[in-house]
Amino acid sequence: GGSRLLVIPANLNATVTLESSGIRYDSLEVSWAAADIAMKQRTLQVTNALAASNMGDIYFEGFYSTQSKKDIQAGFDLNLIDITAEKVITLFPAVDTLMPMLRSFAGDLDCELAATSDVDTCMNLILPSIDGVMRISGKELSISGSSKEFQKIAKYLMFRNKKEAYVDKMAVTGMVRDNILEVFPFVLDVDRYILAASGLQHLDESFNYHLSVIRSPLLVKFGINIWGDDFNHIKYGLGRAKYR
Repeated sequence: GGSRLLVIPANLNATVTLESSGIRYDSLEVSWAAADIAMKQRTLQVTNALAASNMGDIYFEGFYSTQSKKDIQAGFDLNLIDITAEKVITLFPAVDTLMPMLRSFAGDLDCELAATSDVDTCMNLILPSIDGVMRISGKELSISGSSKEFQKIAKYLMFRNKKEAYVDKMAVTGMVRDNILEVFPFVLDVDRYILAASGLQHLDESFNYHLSVIRSPLLVKFGINIWGDDFNHIKYGLGRAKYR
């Protein structure tokens, strides 16, 4: 569900510096926040916004434009520091659609999402219109063995620990455009392996990923292709390694 449409009046011209504390919105609790806000020509612009919350530190800049009910747009650059994947999804459910594999990671992450999007009259982002970039990084992460994705990959690669795998560091960058998140190649050091991964995540939940095994106990480079209509219907196939 969404909220009622917020319309910026055409005759409103204002600049406000906001500082507040003790804010609570759903499961988000903000102990302190500050931002510069400007309103002009049916557009609201937020700059230098930062907040300390129970979800981690939040840095934000963005705009919200209501030229007409058929022309509502938003743009933002959002940074979340030291936040768990679960909390990212709680704050922004759209992230779960863009990157469902994020659910498998436990530990503190740094996330940045910079994008523009059309907005409907219930204040919801219209997912097919999102155009932007996403970056997620973290250190000392674990991948839960409770996820089906992990169990199947652990079986394929004969992980020593099939209940949980540890990742020293990770940095994933992707671009969202035309209903597709393209995940650029990134390196993952996990168990006894060094993997290079990339892929395409469609907003209808279908996906196509590739893992190249760069270093392994088998001393053989090979690839694993992973695809499906959604993460409840995953298919795997062995092939050549794309990355070396």
